[in-house]
Amino acid sequence: MKRCDILNIEILDNHVIKITLSSKDMEKHGIIYEKIDYNDKKTRQFVVSLLYKLKKLSQIDISRSKIFIEAFQTEEKGCVLYLNIVSEKTISHILKTETKNPLITQFKDMQSLKQMLKNPPFQKYINTIFKSELYYKNNTLILIIYSCCKQVKKLSSCLFEHGKLIGFGELNKKLIKEHSELVINNNAIQKILKS
Repeated sequence: MKRCDILNIEILDNHVIKITLSSKDMEKHGIIYEKIDYNDKKTRQFVVSLLYKLKKLSQIDISRSKIFIEAFQTEEKGCVLYLNIVSEKTISHILKTETKNPLITQFKDMQSLKQMLKNPPFQKYINTIFKSELYYKNNTLILIIYSCCKQVKKLSSCLFEHGKLIGFGELNKKLIKEHSELVINNNAIQKILKS
C-alpha cells in the first residue's frame, strides 16, 4: 500500500485507490458531498486533478481504464472516495467468463429495478443467479448478484439496460456493505419479484 500526504491518497492495490478528504479539503476544492457527481463541473475538475496526482504517485496506467467512483460521507463532514480502476481488458474478461465475483449494479428506484427483473431478456438468465443482495445508499438501490452464467456479458447487458454498473468483485461488495444500508440479505431478486 502506497501513501501520499496530498489529500491522504492510499493505493490499496493495483485496482483500488482510497482518497480521504477532510471538510477543509472539500471546502478548498469547492466540493459538496451532496453534489458529488461527474456531471458537476467542480467534481469533474477535481477528479481530473486527482488523476494527474495519481499518475505521478503510482505506476498505475489509468489512461486506458474505466474508473468507478464511490463516495461515502464521514462523520467529520468530509468524505472518502474509492476509485475502482477497471481496464477494458478486465471488463471484457469478466463479462466473457462465469463470475464467482459479484456484479454490482445501481438503480435509481424500485420501479426501475422491478422493470429490469420482469424484462423477458433478464428472465432468461434468472435461474443462473445463485445469490443476490439489495442495499440502499443515497436514495438509490444497489443490487449485488452472483451468477453461474457462462454468458455473463448478455446477463450484464440486461442489468445495465435499467441500471448502472458501479463495480465488480468482493472488495467493492465489502465497501458497499460497510457504507450502505442492507435491505434484503439473500435471494433479493426472488423476494422483489414476489412482492
